[in-house]
Amino acid sequence: MLWEDTGELVGKRPEQLRSAIAAKFAEQETAGREKKYGAVGSLDYELSGFVWDCAENITKRERIFGLRDLVETLAPVDKRDCFTVLDLGCGDGQSLFALHAHFGLSWENIVGVTAEDSRGVEVLAGTEPFDLRNAAGADSEASYVVWNIDDLVSCPCLRGRTFDLIVSWVTWIWLADPVGTLEMIYENFLRSGGVMMLGGVQLLTPGPDPMEDQRWLFALSDFLIKEGHQIKCFADASSGAYTWWIQRKRSCRLALSRLVSYCEDTSVHELSHKALYDINADVLGSLACRYAGAGGDYPLPPRAIAASAEIPSTRIYDNLEFLSDAERARNAPTLKIQVPRSELDVKSCIQAWMESDV
Repeated sequence: MLWEDTGELVGKRPEQLRSAIAAKFAEQETAGREKKYGAVGSLDYELSGFVWDCAENITKRERIFGLRDLVETLAPVDKRDCFTVLDLGCGDGQSLFALHAHFGLSWENIVGVTAEDSRGVEVLAGTEPFDLRNAAGADSEASYVVWNIDDLVSCPCLRGRTFDLIVSWVTWIWLADPVGTLEMIYENFLRSGGVMMLGGVQLLTPGPDPMEDQRWLFALSDFLIKEGHQIKCFADASSGAYTWWIQRKRSCRLALSRLVSYCEDTSVHELSHKALYDINADVLGSLACRYAGAGGDYPLPPRAIAASAEIPSTRIYDNLEFLSDAERARNAPTLKIQVPRSELDVKSCIQAWMESDV
């Protein structure tokens, strides 16, 4: 049975979680200067995967999709005058510069949010700092916002604004309330018909295994898809427990409080300082068991059914037709944990969503 829809999750945050959100943000305010990040900006964010070319029997890491593809898919050249983008975790602002200089978006239609002003800061030893102010001038100033993404609804300069595209390539791994903030961003900042693409999404329960928790997250996605939401999820094979969440906004609310709540006793994970969630297992259990996993007593998901599938990830196979039946049988364990390239054709997926409105 569905729990009562009590509004957005963020409105129910326990005090312990609110404190964790403030503490995490404080850590990030100097993380760039202290060189704690592996990267802090890019002219073209990219999503890469591990692609097994069955014809050559070679596995390579390849670019699958990126910011450039998102803009070109959602906003053809003749429709960019009013196209708006919000980059959550923009780092030094290289992406903002690319959106303006390479794609022709006006500065008033671009906003980037970051925990630390990294413009002109050396965040990687030996790498030339990028200073958005020098590259773009004063016109870019209002587009660069230092704020806590977990608390974005309280940001004065974003109040009342919505966007056609919202991206966050890796920043979600640093958020204290990844699920609550996902809902908050969707409900308050994504324009109807707009798309958000978030990397590093994670749902943690008090259970012992984050990989099992991922089955709950995919069950949540599956439930929302059944309700008519347009969502595409897949795990990031390079990080394991983190998930890419791509969603186009339709008229219906997410209403996640029917399915997820904050744990009452201990609402924050001791090591990661992230929110711990309680799951409506009566509703999501029948979906979680469709994904491979040992499972067990709650808060673990149920044991997987015999016909369960692996969680889809950025492990991809291509040119399967070059394998003989015997080779396919021999490579069955490998193929089981991979998906065909067509399944991660994000551009075609978004185009199909857009065409469904016609």
